[in-house]
Amino acid sequence: MQLMPATYEAVAYELERIPDEIMIFDPGTNICCGVYLLSKLYEKYGCWETAFAAYNAGEAAVDLWLSDDRYSASGRLTYIPYSETAGYVKKVRCAAESYKKIYGFGNGPGQNTGEGQ
Repeated sequence: MQLMPATYEAVAYELERIPDEIMIFDPGTNICCGVYLLSKLYEKYGCWETAFAAYNAGEAAVDLWLSDDRYSASGRLTYIPYSETAGYVKKVRCAAESYKKIYGFGNGPGQNTGEGQ
């Protein structure tokens, strides 16, 4: 998973780990921190696509978009103004749908996505 160094450090502290910049490259540590962050973002936003957008663009950007009627309606993103983030969300959503079909997953990324995302 990709974690920015500052994000890794913040998550490591939340998980009561001592952040070590080398450990961001350790697969176990990286996956643990990345999954924790995605879980936290899903809890905050209640929507996988919004959580994916926050993972890519940052919570501050997504919070701003959610407060702006040009980008959201009824607490849901309707438009992602960063093309990189919009592309990222689309790729993750498509991958999640593919894996759901292959492995028969139920509720998870690709479900509870909200309208217009």
